[in-house]
Order: sequence, then C-alpha cells, then structure tokens
Amino acid sequence: MNRPQDRPHFGLGQLLSLVYFMTWIYLVASYIGELSLAEVTEIFMNALIIALFVGLGLNINAFQIRNRSGKYRSLKRRSRYIRDHIGNVLAFFIVPFCVSSASSLVVAGDNGNLVQALFRTDSYVLIMVGGFVVFILLPALYLLYRQGWR
Repeated sequence: MNRPQDRPHFGLGQLLSLVYFMTWIYLVASYIGELSLAEVTEIFMNALIIALFVGLGLNINAFQIRNRSGKYRSLKRRSRYIRDHIGNVLAFFIVPFCVSSASSLVVAGDNGNLVQALFRTDSYVLIMVGGFVVFILLPALYLLYRQGWR
C-alpha cells in the first residue's frame, strides 16, 4: 500500500524546472527558424560541450567522494548514489545545455538580447528588482508567515 510520503510529489523545485524548460522550448522554437542548419548545429554542439564540462564539475562538486569519517566511498556506493539521484545528476548536465543553447540562439538570431527576448524589456534593473521580489522577498515573507522567524 502506498503511503502519502511514498508517493512522488510535484514540489516547487519541479514546478520551477518545468517553467524553465518550457521557457527553453519557447526560445528554441522562436529563434531556431532564423538560423541555418550549420549555425544551429554549431550552437547545439557548443552547448553540448559546455554542458559536459559544467555538468561534470557540478556533479563532482555536489557528490561527496568521502563519507563523514573521511574514508573514500566505494564504487558500489558511488553507483548507488547516481542511481538514487539520477534526476539531479542529469539536471546538472541539462541546465547548462539549455542555458547555453537558448542564449546562443537568441544572440545569433535577429534579436541578440536574451533579456529582451524573455521579458520584452531592455531594463536590466527592472528584471533584477522583479527577480528579487519574486524569488527572494515573496518566498521569505511566505516562510515568515507560515513558520515564523524561528
């Protein structure tokens, strides 16, 4: 019998990842038609190389090779970590690929400005203030309201 805590749940992190992925799809669909096949291939190959380097670095940084007592983890334990956290492991490769490919497509396209392409404004200050309000201030106020200061 599945208990409520055993069922996978769709949390805020997954929702945010879905929004980001849909944004990537929107940008690719909007700008891929403006480029030749050779340009698109070069952009995606560059994004793949960036994703491999950055993803490997992020995974190595996130994975603790040593346990709390300072002993190295066995190959079996490392394999189990990858299996148990495959979503996070893959995300560390997918996110840099999406960021690199989307920004390169926009820059290579007619627009050339990612902020303009996403938010329809050239105001970096407006985007930073809006991001602060949406991603820092409102969540902090919500946590304060729900859980208090301590």
